[in-house]
Amino acid sequence: MDWVDVMVEEHGLITRLSISFKNKAREFQAGQVAEAEFASFSREAAVLMREFADKCHHAKEEQHLFPLLERHGRGDEVRFLLSDHEKARATTRGIFDLLGRFENGEKPALAKVAESAIDYNVLISRHILRENVEFRKFDSEFSKEEHDRLLEKFEKTEAEEIGEGKHEDYEKRILVLAGPGAR
Repeated sequence: MDWVDVMVEEHGLITRLSISFKNKAREFQAGQVAEAEFASFSREAAVLMREFADKCHHAKEEQHLFPLLERHGRGDEVRFLLSDHEKARATTRGIFDLLGRFENGEKPALAKVAESAIDYNVLISRHILRENVEFRKFDSEFSKEEHDRLLEKFEKTEAEEIGEGKHEDYEKRILVLAGPGAR
């Protein structure tokens, strides 16, 4: 597996997570899901957005891939992608805030969680599509040594910063949360 395969595979998991969250939000908006069920689902989705999408996946991009892209003269692309990461982080923080407000008795906050889930899906879907296309293009610009080093750094980040076995745990949790239909 090369670095692009790693990124695209993780993008697939993030896509499943965001689609399942969007779908559950729409069910909630349509009155097909109870508040407690949607709140619980939303909390797990937000945790996975923060822990897997951001702290695992985006960390690899920001710590290792993006600096390499900048050295290859791709600073404008990196700034655009980083802007999306910041928007995704802000949306995730907002969801946690709204869930806290809901848990403290502010019932309308849960409707805003649903809106945020849908917004996150739109943002992250567009972002992933762009990265999947751009990363394939960038791949041809890297030397074999840069490819190998990037993959090694991704593996080291997972082992040392994320934790041994955590990626697999996140993957299982996403697949359970998403269920069989979220593709």
